Amino acid sequence: VDEGNDWCFSLESTVIVRDQGAISIRDLRIGDMVLSDEHGTWSKFYSKGHYNEKTKTEFVQISTEVTEKPLELTPGHMVFKALSKLPVPAFSIQVGDVVKTVNGPSTVTGVKKILRIGFFNPLTL
Repeated sequence: VDEGNDWCFSLESTVIVRDQGAISIRDLRIGDMVLSDEHGTWSKFYSKGHYNEKTKTEFVQISTEVTEKPLELTPGHMVFKALSKLPVPAFSIQVGDVVKTVNGPSTVTGVKKILRIGFFNPLTL
């Protein structure tokens, strides 16, 4: 089990791409503009920082009141709480916390550790 890639997403994750809507993170292409925050900011995907389709990896799965699909990210990946200027590691998020999402602040309704195959760290500007 790989626990060393602390800035990655599960390959089951989705991203919102300009002019395409929600797509699998696996289908992200260099040059795609992805929605990156609750203010409607679009960021250009320019590189794959880490990408692996074979390694069993531990993720924190975070569900909120407004997300259709849970967020799946490595335990050390940083997450913004709604009232904080500094992010915290995903492993510290608890049910009841309010986190920032692309839909605005939302209460966390579920947190659990899961194992998935593969991981991806898309780099954006």
